[in-house]
Amino acid sequence: MHPFITVEGKPNGQTLTFENYNDVVDHWYQMQEKAISWPDGRTAKYSIAVDISDLKTTQNRPAEAHAEQARTGRSWRKSCASRCPSISSPRWSA
Repeated sequence: MHPFITVEGKPNGQTLTFENYNDVVDHWYQMQEKAISWPDGRTAKYSIAVDISDLKTTQNRPAEAHAEQARTGRSWRKSCASRCPSISSPRWSA
């Protein structure tokens, strides 16, 4: 049963909104789906897809930068630990 159809198969007025990644084209989409009634009484699913790939890229930049900074920092501390005993203290360990 679809969340936007009644048990009788008629539109209930609700819109389902979700994000979907399409790996074939490597794009993110915000999807909006709802049931509508055609003039002849049939029920149909109405879908709108909006490409949000640029938004997803922008949203992920801070997390990716933070992860890169953490990786770089760990590598730097490990490489310096043998040459710089003060960096080998517990407060610097990864």
